[in-house]
Amino acid sequence: MKVWDILGIRPTTDTNVIKRAYAAKLKAFSFDENLQELEQLREAYELALKNAKLITETLQSKFITPSADNLSGSSEKSTHLRMVSPLPYGSSGEDPSVTAKADAFMERVAALYGTISLRRDPLQWDALLAQEPSWPPSLKGAINMQLLEFLEENPYLPVAIWKLLDERFYWTEQEDELRDTFSDEFVDFLFQELHREWELSYAFIPDDRDADEFLACRDNLIEKLMKNELDQASYYLGAFEEADFNDPDLLRLVGEYNCRIQDWEYAWQAYHRLIELEPDNLDGYYRHAYVALKKGLTGRAFADYRHILSIQPEDPQALSGLAQCFALYGKINEAKSLLELVVEQHPFDLDSSIRLLEINRQLLAHYEAEAQQEPKQKDAALAIAQLYYDVNLPDRCCKTLDRYRSAIGRSSEDELLRAKALLDLERHDEALEMLDRAWNSARAEGSNGYDILVRRGIINLERSNRNAGVRDLKAALKLNPYDPVVLFELANNAYLEDRLDEGIELATRSIAMDPRPWGAYAVRCGCLFEMGKYAEALPDYRKKLEHEYDDGQAWFRKGICHMHALQYSDAVDCFRAAVEWGYEDEDASFLIAACFYNGDYEQALDSLSELQEEDPDNSDLCVMEGDIYRAMGDKDKALAVYSEAAERFPDDYYPSQRVLYMLLKAFNRNDTKKMDSHIGRLLRLEPDDEWVLAESIKLLMNLKIWKQVPLMTKRYFAELDIDGEYASEVLFYCGVALYHEGMYRESLAHLQRAYELGLRNETSIYRSAAYYKSSQLENAIVHARLACQELPDRPEYAQYLTQLEQEAAGTGRLRRGLAGLFGGGKPELPDSLKLPHQEVAEIEKLRFDLTEDEEEDEDDDE
Repeated sequence: MKVWDILGIRPTTDTNVIKRAYAAKLKAFSFDENLQELEQLREAYELALKNAKLITETLQSKFITPSADNLSGSSEKSTHLRMVSPLPYGSSGEDPSVTAKADAFMERVAALYGTISLRRDPLQWDALLAQEPSWPPSLKGAINMQLLEFLEENPYLPVAIWKLLDERFYWTEQEDELRDTFSDEFVDFLFQELHREWELSYAFIPDDRDADEFLACRDNLIEKLMKNELDQASYYLGAFEEADFNDPDLLRLVGEYNCRIQDWEYAWQAYHRLIELEPDNLDGYYRHAYVALKKGLTGRAFADYRHILSIQPEDPQALSGLAQCFALYGKINEAKSLLELVVEQHPFDLDSSIRLLEINRQLLAHYEAEAQQEPKQKDAALAIAQLYYDVNLPDRCCKTLDRYRSAIGRSSEDELLRAKALLDLERHDEALEMLDRAWNSARAEGSNGYDILVRRGIINLERSNRNAGVRDLKAALKLNPYDPVVLFELANNAYLEDRLDEGIELATRSIAMDPRPWGAYAVRCGCLFEMGKYAEALPDYRKKLEHEYDDGQAWFRKGICHMHALQYSDAVDCFRAAVEWGYEDEDASFLIAACFYNGDYEQALDSLSELQEEDPDNSDLCVMEGDIYRAMGDKDKALAVYSEAAERFPDDYYPSQRVLYMLLKAFNRNDTKKMDSHIGRLLRLEPDDEWVLAESIKLLMNLKIWKQVPLMTKRYFAELDIDGEYASEVLFYCGVALYHEGMYRESLAHLQRAYELGLRNETSIYRSAAYYKSSQLENAIVHARLACQELPDRPEYAQYLTQLEQEAAGTGRLRRGLAGLFGGGKPELPDSLKLPHQEVAEIEKLRFDLTEDEEEDEDDDE
């Protein structure tokens, strides 16, 4: 084959060139052309890739010089077990011992693979790979390559072994690299095996059969059955011998094939043998019963379904099959009861629904005939009316009751049936009137009227006649405390009336009685959400959304629950789903916040941009934009966004707050006027804003404008309580400012109050200095010692204490006298002890209040 002529390129070892050439040919191909040419093109492509890889390896070994002739060859592969020859040692720098060790390992792989009982045993492969953690990278790489080449030719391994190997060699993380080296067919097969959730057994391969031949034949049979290519499936079936049919998986395939061609006898034999081999596997009984019905062996099918139900009493397939048997035996009512049970539990079981419809038609014909007979007319007429109601023909139900009125008379039974039919016809007033009549009839008959109470209670609740509805349902609950429907209706009413604890209790009881309907979960999660029990609400929201996935509000609230649980990725998904299902009236900032806290700032900006287009005059969105840039580390962009917003919205608090925060963080004295301007604006908007008041005092401290600090401190405590977040710091700052102003007594009072509120840091050392300035040397020493104990890693504190102690001992007098001659004085607080630059208190990361927005959501509900 002239590979390069077919591909239309010069001989090359560049796999990318080969792939591009192949893609170009495919794009130009028309299916009107000869399909054989397409097969040749594919073969040329695979052969070019294979030989390009071979030539590259050979070039590295320096054993041969490449030529165009070397790039051609046969693409045929042996179907027998073979060992892949190791790559020769050459210029790649591999140690010959690495190749030898890889070869030795592969010999063990071949031996393991060659014995089917060992091949399928994970423990054998675990033992083979026991030393893998200690392999050097060069050895692991060599083994990895040779192992893949081996498996490309010998691919029949159980899924568990494929996954075990993947855990050691990380193939699932290297798909692109694998496709550069191996054929797409092999890589596709590899990933198919790694992701397979089911597989056929390797346990029943006959000892006298070639294992790979057997497995290849079985795989081909599966493929042909999946494609419904029955002629070719027959060909592969013919390759199996009689002894092979001890394999249960093969028997399933034989049975399936014969069912496809409707050879029920051979299918029966296959499934009968399957039951003998696997008596505990119900799958065989399902298949056996199905074929039994096709063969007319109703009794055998009946026994099979009964056997299944003795092990799985609620199995819908077996119940439906048993109903079919009852119908064949002429037991129509029994069949109807079973099918009603299946449809109630599995409303999307189309086969059972169709069978039930057919059963109801048969019963209608039967009762129509009976209704012509005087002795049976009443019961037959009621049965006909009930059947019309069951098949969703309420109008025919009412007409039947009217038609046979003289025969039926009046009773609570027919009045309840008429009321239900009227409800389906949305004739609610007539239905309520009929339910009242049914209730009176039931009392006259001595019946408890339970079904009437339930139906009347539900319809009254639906029509907002809550007192009457609750009265009836509570009366019904006394008669039967275990009805999940009644419990649900009362739970839902409690939720709507904001009796949340009661709603949770009733919904939980309903779920305990019947966990299948999702309505009670919806009620319970609603109650839990409004009580702020978000973690408890999450499982119920999952259950609700499994059944009502288009409920935008439920997605939204589930997202809020995830936000509270700090599960931001899940919250993003939920908020997006809420938007997709039309819940757009809600504040879209939730999605922005979820993206932000999930660290996806670009997505947060994209979502924000869309929202700004819809609401360009929303200052909060501008603040959020700045917050996102701030989180991204782009401080200049953040400040620019905040500043623009502050100019556009001078009466809004947050834009100016953000600008002030950024300016304070940078603390450039040239920006003092800007900072003062924003402080004035913010205090005009919110005079009692604790953060702004505290930061304005810090700013005065950093600028050493001591005189204004006491005034701002007075304003702070005029607006705020002593228990405020920054109270101790403000008292400390005021004490320091008074110290610098020489007002030592007032300084000590403020420092003492700050200390009592728990502020340590520099408080004790300043108290010491103030005492010293007040000529209270003994107190100055006490507080200097306290400062040394509180912050022992500050050597300047110890130095200052030593000066004070020397002063007290008199040794400092001579020094002061000498210092006086040279311009010195009393010990001063060292520069290193003076108040450092005051850091700005952090503000929220994002302009987003989860609790506030939840309250808005609740207001919307109301």
